[in-house]
Amino acid sequence: TKGGLLDRDFVVLIDELEGASFALAATDDDEYAVVASFCPKFPEQVSKPLALKILVDCSGSMEGDSIQSAKRALHHVLSHLTAEDRFSYSKFGGHTNHLFSKVKPADQFHISAASLLIENTNADMGGTEVEAALQSTFDLIGAQGAADVLLITDGEVWDTTNIIKAAKQSGQRIFAIGVGNAPAETLLQELAEATGGACELVPPNGDVQMGITRMFHRLRQPRARDIQIDWGHDEEPEWVS
Repeated sequence: TKGGLLDRDFVVLIDELEGASFALAATDDDEYAVVASFCPKFPEQVSKPLALKILVDCSGSMEGDSIQSAKRALHHVLSHLTAEDRFSYSKFGGHTNHLFSKVKPADQFHISAASLLIENTNADMGGTEVEAALQSTFDLIGAQGAADVLLITDGEVWDTTNIIKAAKQSGQRIFAIGVGNAPAETLLQELAEATGGACELVPPNGDVQMGITRMFHRLRQPRARDIQIDWGHDEEPEWVS
């Protein structure tokens, strides 16, 4: 594939599916297996202002292309915030550094300040303490209602129970970007699912900037609740993922 790298078994690129729904079915002995993608059409809604808490992994393993791509994407995020939005910027490694003490208005003063802080961000904060970083980010005040966390990390995490519990209790959606060779894939996906957010994994040498940009645009979309699939049959499927 164009732009493919020889550091994985294979690369599949599927495009031109935006807004499309499809399903594939195949027999499996006396049963059927179905792979489907549902893209419902939501009624037009006025976008609500964002309360966005940006949390970036600045541990040593982010050094190089990962942190540089993240910084470029975060400048893009800042450029698409509106005057009605609110945001904060935090970074973490072995400890957490909240560069804003609380969620701030996305006015020109705070956008300019954040741009300078992002430009001076480096992967120089040691290890990866995700749990403490997330908890203190949840606790940041000034969101005036529901908030969303944009988490960018390449760290592996083993004990996920407390993190997921804290995420659910916070009432804040997590939009997670996992980058590099060993992102905490299971944790990030569970965090996103448990909070109503989304997760995207960027492979080594992948385009972190595009991943963060796509995730930011998801933040503007309406939240879908209590999604159910009617299979047109009285019997429940044996297994659904």
